[in-house]
Amino acid sequence: MTIRMNASVIALAFAAAAFAQPALALQNTGDTAGTQASIIVMNQKLKDSKVKLTYAYAPEKSFAVVFRSDEGGKTAGKPLGTVELNAGDHRNVDIPLSGVKPGDKLWVSLYQVQNGDTQFNRAHDVSYWAGKNLPKANSFIIQ
Repeated sequence: MTIRMNASVIALAFAAAAFAQPALALQNTGDTAGTQASIIVMNQKLKDSKVKLTYAYAPEKSFAVVFRSDEGGKTAGKPLGTVELNAGDHRNVDIPLSGVKPGDKLWVSLYQVQNGDTQFNRAHDVSYWAGKNLPKANSFIIQ
């Protein structure tokens, strides 16, 4: 019986260790240095010529910038609207737009402020997704 008891205790110890490590890995240290830029935006109707950015995470001071979509599903043309974001989490952010109508497919990208300006400057500010396709969560349709 002693051998069975020892085997049970050892098995229980291994099981506890297996569950303990992931719990430690999930602890929030408050360090967001490795958190990537992200956006969530939903299909929506214009409200007072604005759209609502459902969620954004900006690792540094940034601009959320709205563009049209070309036939290939990429951003196209001049920005239709911008809003400045400080570093951190943002929810339900209004972005004023111009020149859009129901049925338009749009994209939102985040650009890191490079020159300290308070106005978006496409020549200086750099998209967090530069050289890559924007994630699907960054696209939406005006209803």
